[in-house]
Amino acid sequence: MSSKITFLFSGQGSQYYQMGRELYMKLPVFKANVDLLDRVFKSRTGYSLIEVLYDTNMSPADRFDELRYSHPALFVIQYALAQSLMEDGVRPSRLIGLSLGECVSMAVGGVVSPEDMLDTLIKQANLIERECSDGGMIAVLKGVDYFYSHPDVFSGCELAAVNMPQLICISAKQAALDIAEKKLKDGNVVYERLPLRQPFHSAHLEPLRERFISIFSGLKFKESTTEIVSAMSATNNDNYNALHMWRVKRNPILFYQTMQGLIPDRDMTYVDVGPSGSLANFVKYSLPREAYHSIFSIMSPMGRSVSNYETCINSLNPSMTFKGVAKC
Repeated sequence: MSSKITFLFSGQGSQYYQMGRELYMKLPVFKANVDLLDRVFKSRTGYSLIEVLYDTNMSPADRFDELRYSHPALFVIQYALAQSLMEDGVRPSRLIGLSLGECVSMAVGGVVSPEDMLDTLIKQANLIERECSDGGMIAVLKGVDYFYSHPDVFSGCELAAVNMPQLICISAKQAALDIAEKKLKDGNVVYERLPLRQPFHSAHLEPLRERFISIFSGLKFKESTTEIVSAMSATNNDNYNALHMWRVKRNPILFYQTMQGLIPDRDMTYVDVGPSGSLANFVKYSLPREAYHSIFSIMSPMGRSVSNYETCINSLNPSMTFKGVAKC
């Protein structure tokens, strides 16, 4: 059994319709937290996030790219899963968040209340969607060197993330993305257009800087109850402020560098709390096998979330045998 646990929280691009639905139907603590935050969302917007996210006419294959919904949904689902895991005895000693995932880390770590963070993210999403919706991001199965050695492919694009040695993300306006996508396809490079309409982690957000900082200035930041590592700065963070939150959205994501900077720990288990399970793979390809104890992912567009949850609980907290919603 691992004695140390790191929760991993993902950001924009990992979302899809129906994410967390199995858990919502089976796990009381998960459902209670989703319902609570849905009431907050509805009081601010007049809409139910649950009705949008779990719309029976939509499948995980449909693009979930309306930021006003996907932004808060990613926060709510990951926060709810973290609360359910902790209720079932899986308690993290460290939290790592990528982009929006860092906002989840802050709520789970007690830096900001989940209600206040959700309220702030609603305002942030409305601002970005209104002012900066001509663009997007592409995940490219290549390393950083490829980006810099192929300026013809990536003209007008910025390096937005380094997730693994051979996985980067680019961010750009729509026209530049279209050209990059065509050239990647022509060059037989594996890539994926992310479900986003905004060029996050790029200079295209700069006109929003002061308004963005103003939104986050309304938060009251407390000292974290758990170690939090920022995948933006690749360092531990214990000094949260509005400027840091701007940098989390504006600066590149450095997940690979973040993992490389951690001290190898054979007792550390990583639990991917994100909806796609992609962070578990990022860890596997970023760390040597001797640098961790085990890795678990729970949610996936392919299903089996409850089964994966059960495996995680039974492995990390053997004293609590988990079977569906019954514990004995």
